[in-house]
Amino acid sequence: MEAYNPVSQEWKSLAPMRENRVCPAVCVLNGKLYVFGGHGNTGDLSDGECYDPENNRWDSIRSMNHKRCAFSAAAFNGQIYVVGGYDGSDILQDVDRYDPVTDSWTSLKNMNYGRALASLVVSCGKIFAVGVKVFFEVGALIIPVSLPSPIANLEGIFFHFLLKPELVRAVDDCKFLHHTEVQHCCLFPANLGENVMCQSSGSGKSTAYVISTLHQLNPIYGEVSILVICPTRELAAQIGKEYERFSKDKFSAMMLQTIRNGKGNSVKGGLFLTSSN
Repeated sequence: MEAYNPVSQEWKSLAPMRENRVCPAVCVLNGKLYVFGGHGNTGDLSDGECYDPENNRWDSIRSMNHKRCAFSAAAFNGQIYVVGGYDGSDILQDVDRYDPVTDSWTSLKNMNYGRALASLVVSCGKIFAVGVKVFFEVGALIIPVSLPSPIANLEGIFFHFLLKPELVRAVDDCKFLHHTEVQHCCLFPANLGENVMCQSSGSGKSTAYVISTLHQLNPIYGEVSILVICPTRELAAQIGKEYERFSKDKFSAMMLQTIRNGKGNSVKGGLFLTSSN
């Protein structure tokens, strides 16, 4: 861990955490830094640790009720609330409260939606969760049980998350306001590099993997960057059009090649993208 001094504009190395973590939740309470969960060397984590700046020391704290990464935390009334996250298979709705005095966790009412990497803001006795899957969904969540009020559910348009800026512009140009059920389930883990297998009669499958593959694309000149195998040449042509409309900005230098091969009633197709400069 490192600390930045804005006066001297210098960085200082501090004591390392007890566990390697990626995408943990971090929160400051009573002058101490709390870190929960995340993804470690052995997978998703449920444990946590607390940093004491006076002694430059990390201490273990009680583990959460669930293993999770890519979730959020906020301090309120001397306690810490953690919401949502990703456990390797699902985007979570769970809400838990940590009491540093008793070093204990309490499970609270789930959110209305599963959210990952939600932004949490404390205001007017409520914790507002602006949560993300692949798009932002705006909602308000009342956490403190001592402040009885109805849950405020706000409808909002979808904004983009975990996408390269050029893909954000491409989605904006297509005027997407809502994601389909397939995109809802697949885009977040796919954008994190997880393997996704989808079998659905619903719409939006092609767009989901077109966006996720373009998001992870690091083209190398003269090499095939993406290979898509299709059962029919018609589907190959359709998917090719999807790549064209989402890759017209930064990916305009990509070359799309549609392959068609087949005889009689057995017709197969495919396409691949290569860098042209």
